[in-house]
Amino acid sequence: MKKINKKSAIIIAIVVLIVCSIIAFLSIRSFLGKSEYEVSFYSDTGTLLAVEKINRNGTPTPPNNPQIQYGKIFQKWDTDFTNVKKDLDVYPESINFAGKANVFALPGTYGKHGDTVILPLSLCGDVCLSGFDISVSYDSNVLELESVFNEDGAVIYNTESKGVVRINYTSVENTLADVDICSLKFQIIGEVEKTDVAISIESVCANNDDETFFVPETNLINASVYVLPNKGGVLGD
Repeated sequence: MKKINKKSAIIIAIVVLIVCSIIAFLSIRSFLGKSEYEVSFYSDTGTLLAVEKINRNGTPTPPNNPQIQYGKIFQKWDTDFTNVKKDLDVYPESINFAGKANVFALPGTYGKHGDTVILPLSLCGDVCLSGFDISVSYDSNVLELESVFNEDGAVIYNTESKGVVRINYTSVENTLADVDICSLKFQIIGEVEKTDVAISIESVCANNDDETFFVPETNLINASVYVLPNKGGVLGD
């Protein structure tokens, strides 16, 4: 048997060491996964709304008020995209109000501590109202109300106390179609995963010829504000 000389043995040892190092590196990389990922947000019809490249364990910022088919209100995204460890496709979940009468609705929203979020308050569905008094309650330890405004930027609510906004709406004639009542602007000041914003009805006038205020059958769609972790982030930040 031919003996391997010392020089050849050293070369073989170096080659073996390199091969083992490559195998070890690939094994560790496979175990740990990639260091960056793509999170893609879609509308409920499959339209791509946004793509973010995220560091491992980072959290992207989703689109505000994602596109939803008419007759639905956005509630939340269908996938947990906090602490991302793989590529994700994320779609909206919604509540259908089609065929329901006088639906007071707030959509869900997402933000990080210190962010400002806007919740549009709508009256939708089969609408036939001429006026109403409603209140919107929230956790003042998590959300701080900055303003309530309509499309013209005018303040329309009557009273506000800590944790509760009371809103009055009066029309000269019956409102027979969907209407954007106002928008509520909050700053996220608390460190929780989720907090609710809830609507309640104090009185409603369903016929402008009738001065009696009462509460007819209505449907309420309340909102959740999801507070995202601040750690991690978009590549290049």
